[in-house]
Amino acid sequence: MNIEELLNGVVVVIDDEINEPDANIDKISKQLKHAKYPVLEYTKLEEIDIEKLGYISFLILDWDLKGNILTQNEKIAGVKAPGISEDSINDNIDFIRKLSSTTFCPIFIFSNLDINTISARLVKEKILIDNKPSKLFIKSKREVENHDQLFKEIEAWLKNTPSMYVLKQWENEHLKSANHFYNDFQGYSPYWPNILWKNYKDDKVNPSLELSELLTRNLQNRMRTFQFSDEILSNNDTKPTIVELRAVLEGGRYLQNSILNENDIGTGDVFKIGKKYYLNIRPQCDLLRGEPELYCIKGEVITKNKEKEMFSSKYGNFGECINQEIVPFIDKGKIISFKFKDMYKYTYEEMKENRIGRLLPPFITRIQQKYSLYFQRQGLPRIPYEAIEGE
Repeated sequence: MNIEELLNGVVVVIDDEINEPDANIDKISKQLKHAKYPVLEYTKLEEIDIEKLGYISFLILDWDLKGNILTQNEKIAGVKAPGISEDSINDNIDFIRKLSSTTFCPIFIFSNLDINTISARLVKEKILIDNKPSKLFIKSKREVENHDQLFKEIEAWLKNTPSMYVLKQWENEHLKSANHFYNDFQGYSPYWPNILWKNYKDDKVNPSLELSELLTRNLQNRMRTFQFSDEILSNNDTKPTIVELRAVLEGGRYLQNSILNENDIGTGDVFKIGKKYYLNIRPQCDLLRGEPELYCIKGEVITKNKEKEMFSSKYGNFGECINQEIVPFIDKGKIISFKFKDMYKYTYEEMKENRIGRLLPPFITRIQQKYSLYFQRQGLPRIPYEAIEGE
């Protein structure tokens, strides 16, 4: 694994001893600069506007930013005076939470304080989950201050943090794709956004939505096929719980309503009234103009007993009739059976307060295709029982 290629970009270092040549952080910063990383250095959290950090490679945070002044011998020994204040700890926790809501970049906490105490506090604050991989990497400064030791420790951490490894691979390819897109379209015309915007307005559709979808399609299709490391992604000795399994599978096929724009109407929108679910299967092109009607099919939750009865372990799916589609997993891991028999029409204004999320392609596409076949199905004559069982 090439760490410098995977974690490329600007590095942010926050440490109150940055300007002290004999401090541990100086040795750590020299490793970064030797590897030709652009390094931004700060001595206080207050100096940073989190919203402006954007795409950074990773961030190094000293846990005790208001440490006491030490003697020269103590500094050389890598010791920092104990007694970090509760206010300082709370400032760190607040900073980590805000940063985590802005970017998924790794946060490396390198400190001269006891790292077990730091970890325990972060577990207590539910920023860390004990024994689970995380974007936070906590290490003693003495363990990463020597030549190249920093990158060896980061590599070992990444091998045990598959989520960060995968997202960093994706981020790098996404940035390359965005660069290629810009160069191509800028070559077509520097006014390409204006051209597309006018075209969408003339078509009387939502221009912001259409332009967003064009960008998304282009960036996605320009990205190269990822070559992930089997060593990292197969190295998982812990077995996920059924709750974790369902949550991960749900995340790949369903977006919660809190993520969606309230004015963005979409094929696959899921609504809930009481215990009943309604799934909008109307094509997206019909939802872009005016105040369109939703075409919904109704569904209900399958019981636990029915789940096991209907599931085929051989094929990894549920046995379904032609007049239904079983959709796992939405709305906190539930398995919903949608029936095709009746179609319900609503305006979005009638239903928007009841929207709970959106089913994504290819799952909603399959339902549309299956409904189309159901709608034009051809009935055949019954086969007489005697033709099979008679003498």
